[in-house]
Amino acid sequence: MRNTKSDSEDLNYTIKRIEGCNFSSISKLYESMQPVSDSSIWRDYDVLCRAFIAKFVSCMQHDEAIKVWDDMQRAKVLPNPSSKTVNAYLMAVGRRIQKDTARRDKLELVDKCFKDISDKFKIDAVTYSILLDLYFRIGREDKASALFGSIEQGEIALPSGVIKPGVGMYDTMIKWYTKNGDITKAEAVFDKAKSRNIQFDSKPYNCFLGYYVRQQDYAKAMEWVNRLDTDNIARDAVTYAAILYATFHKLFLEIKDITENGSNYADATYGVNKQNHSVENLVSAGKKALTEVLQEMKDKSVPFTPHILHTMVVGLIDISNDMYLADYLFMTGARLVPVPRKTVMAVLRGHIEKGSSQRAASMFSDLLPRMNISRGRMLWNDVILRLCQEGDVEKAFDIYQKMNSGPPEGCDRPPNGRTYSILFSTTSRSEKYWNITNQILRDMEKARFIPESSQFRDGIIQYKKAGGSVSQHYLDSIKSAR
Repeated sequence: MRNTKSDSEDLNYTIKRIEGCNFSSISKLYESMQPVSDSSIWRDYDVLCRAFIAKFVSCMQHDEAIKVWDDMQRAKVLPNPSSKTVNAYLMAVGRRIQKDTARRDKLELVDKCFKDISDKFKIDAVTYSILLDLYFRIGREDKASALFGSIEQGEIALPSGVIKPGVGMYDTMIKWYTKNGDITKAEAVFDKAKSRNIQFDSKPYNCFLGYYVRQQDYAKAMEWVNRLDTDNIARDAVTYAAILYATFHKLFLEIKDITENGSNYADATYGVNKQNHSVENLVSAGKKALTEVLQEMKDKSVPFTPHILHTMVVGLIDISNDMYLADYLFMTGARLVPVPRKTVMAVLRGHIEKGSSQRAASMFSDLLPRMNISRGRMLWNDVILRLCQEGDVEKAFDIYQKMNSGPPEGCDRPPNGRTYSILFSTTSRSEKYWNITNQILRDMEKARFIPESSQFRDGIIQYKKAGGSVSQHYLDSIKSAR
């Protein structure tokens, strides 16, 4: 006889383990639970299948998500999956189709997948919401609009009855219309939903808020914040992130005007007192706004999210040179929420452009590989250049050597003219670094690299005349290219 309480505890424990996994550990956990069988951990096939699929999709591992479903079907342990699990599978397949940029038959694949699951398994209204979303994702707004119109007209039915558009469908349509810039369509859908007494949460309001922020129409954006408040809808983390972004970007534009055109131009443009309108005061205003938003979130028990972390860190980098504060917020936030890759790259770029070269090198060498973030050749060159500008030639050369070693530790592409030019121009100026210069030139010769720039070629010839080490064969090759 099954111990129901024990099985339930085992299931809850396993679900928590799945939800707590990251990009690499989720695959290891799934492998450790193979093969799919009638063991205690696999008795609740439907729940576990859905949990694994959802986690793999959130980690952008769509093939692995689909494999979970295939394993279950192959083992014949999930003949009647719930509509929730079917929906998770449809979402995984759709995301994989969306990401396959080489395919030209995406619509056919989406429609075939939907037909296969609707013919074999139980589906519900949420399945159609996912289908609407997939049509938008593959660039077929026309199909999404047509399907939504059919649903609104009551033309689609399930065994349980005619499908009626619910809040999820309206959210989907508004989200994608605002993303695609079809603001008139989005507002029409919103107004129609309100007339039908659809009870929205903050999602559609945030979509309109985000649209007007992207348009840099901050007055209109704040109208939607006020409308949200008037409708007694609680602000959430996305709302606060949009408010922060709008605040920071407006300040960024004002600071840019002062920097590029002078304070008199900015005063005339924004109609503010010259005494109060300075870069320092604007940066202070940004920091004050950040403090107030974070305090309000805390007071209202709004969770701190990766999106908030990204917005506040990037906002501070944009409006100030205070990389110390941006880094402090980044490191503090990283202890609270998973750090988005784009946030890591923004902080790294901030250090490369106006922060600490040592911190940039540390993030580049240690943090990016740990997070499995790709490091393209341009980024390698940027880090090397920053270190050279700061006079840390040895560290720059260390980075170069790793780059030149190739995958997996180094770059997937060899050094190019910019790499060699940065290092040669930096090291050839002082005999102290000529050992590095000589190694760079040997690598250039080995790679059969002949500089296109006549200034670079002349520099190598002058370096030889000054006593530097250049092989005669390579020197002749350079001279023949002049």
